[in-house]
Amino acid sequence: MAEQPSTFIRHIGLCTADIEGASTFYSQALGFEPLGDIVDIGAPFDELVEQPGATLRVQQLKCGEATIELLGYRDTEVTGAAERKPMNALGFTHMTLMVADIDDTVARICEFGGQVHRN
Repeated sequence: MAEQPSTFIRHIGLCTADIEGASTFYSQALGFEPLGDIVDIGAPFDELVEQPGATLRVQQLKCGEATIELLGYRDTEVTGAAERKPMNALGFTHMTLMVADIDDTVARICEFGGQVHRN
């Protein structure tokens, strides 16, 4: 058995203004498997995310070996631009998925509110 590396990614967190919609999109459009229900958590996680007093709404979803964690907020405003960022902007730029049928996946992405950018 291979030795576990000393550092590895456990999950990637994505903040959303609509956790139910995001969960539906990732599960129905992209085939991610929810690892549990959307749960509300407060302290001590409010301090961890630097939003004292906030209640986080959290759901983890798995795709292959990768896990994403959707983060919503019950009583704290979500900030930031919702528009697509250019690939040379600082921060998270993309996630690569391998799919069996690209045309079917594109149709599901559009059906569940996503956009396809053909460049």
